Amino acid sequence: MTYQGKALLSKLPNARESEEPYAQDQLEQLGFHCRRPHDYFSGQGDTLLFNDHEAILGHGYRTKLTPALLKDFDWLGISPIPIQAKPQLDEHGQPQTNIVTGLADSYYYDIDLAVAVIAPNVLAVCLDALLPDSRQTIQSLATRPVNPVTIISVDEAEARDGFACNLVSTGRTVVMTDAAPKLTADLRSHGYEVSTTSVSQFKLTGGGIRCVSLTLNKQD
Repeated sequence: MTYQGKALLSKLPNARESEEPYAQDQLEQLGFHCRRPHDYFSGQGDTLLFNDHEAILGHGYRTKLTPALLKDFDWLGISPIPIQAKPQLDEHGQPQTNIVTGLADSYYYDIDLAVAVIAPNVLAVCLDALLPDSRQTIQSLATRPVNPVTIISVDEAEARDGFACNLVSTGRTVVMTDAAPKLTADLRSHGYEVSTTSVSQFKLTGGGIRCVSLTLNKQD
């Protein structure tokens, strides 16, 4: 996660741990002041900056919400709003563990599979993907007296099967999957330009459009 010339690096599960040194080297070459967290942190996948100082922070699967991580966000200069998606359950209704990572699993293992930033203080959210208290947290953003957030609802089937929320937006133009016609229509009705494409090959690796991009937030 990058913000104003700083980069809070990901600490990834075992299958992707080897990526970390390369990412740090590239970011440092670009002039970012890098910091590595003490425990699992999925970086941009679990951190959705939705205005100039606040971010949705997903946790429970590839990010562990700890006091140390909250201090890292203080260092970044971002106020996190923690939420958690529903766990993936087995046939007995019990939470599953990912056999590759050894971590608790969810269809929304990164929060950018359930929430998308469309523009400053505008979020597309699959409320049905979230645990009840996290759903309330998101809904409270829309009614707060200062910096209220517009919430655009996302259908659960489009979020889970179509990766609808895993998109990239400039605040005016949204690049997203072609497998989410309802969200596409809703965004266009709100005045956004939308460009769609197939993400079938991205999904083979468990990701989507946002998963193959990184926002580089540098100081002016």
